[in-house]
Amino acid sequence: MLYCICFIVFFFIIMLNILVIIILLIQLITLITQGSKYAAGVYKRNGFVHLNGGLDKGTKGYNPDDLGEWIMIRQPSSISASSSSGGDTFDRDQFIATYYCHETDSKSYKVVQLKRCHWADLCLLFNLDETNNEKLLSRGISNGVQIEEKILSLINITCGDENANDTTITPPPMVCLDCKNERVHGFSVWDNENRELEVYTLPGMEVIQNILIDV
Repeated sequence: MLYCICFIVFFFIIMLNILVIIILLIQLITLITQGSKYAAGVYKRNGFVHLNGGLDKGTKGYNPDDLGEWIMIRQPSSISASSSSGGDTFDRDQFIATYYCHETDSKSYKVVQLKRCHWADLCLLFNLDETNNEKLLSRGISNGVQIEEKILSLINITCGDENANDTTITPPPMVCLDCKNERVHGFSVWDNENRELEVYTLPGMEVIQNILIDV
């Protein structure tokens, strides 16, 4: 009997923790990619809106069976969605103004080596500016919808356990984070063909670019 009671209490605690985690995840910024009209419709009904790409633009991700690559985002409650011909559209300008650091003092930022935990932030960063079609050409990334697989491939190459002591991967890919929230604001990677450092940041963030170049 005592064992049953202990099991029930333990199970209740576990389920409560899972519920808390789910609630916290719902409150976070969520980014997904979709290649199916049905799936996209389901996500749209649950608060996701357009960020980049689409199912009618011909650009596909890593799944050849997809109609296209539609990147959708669930915006925080503080960010509103604006109506357009394509439905609700994410207000990227308001999002950047709210969630990215705009300090011009380099001491407000830090540069660290690329890690697996930076992948989601990089996917978001590379999709916030639709006007740039030459994002990271040395890695075959011309637009945001290509970032998901290509950055993951780069992470696997540079962050794998077998490369932990490999000094031939130099300089390693770096990310620039704001010190307060540790959100990724910029990314740099060495271009072997042109023998130069390639840097990507959002428009107007020259301070981030200079920080990554000066490391």
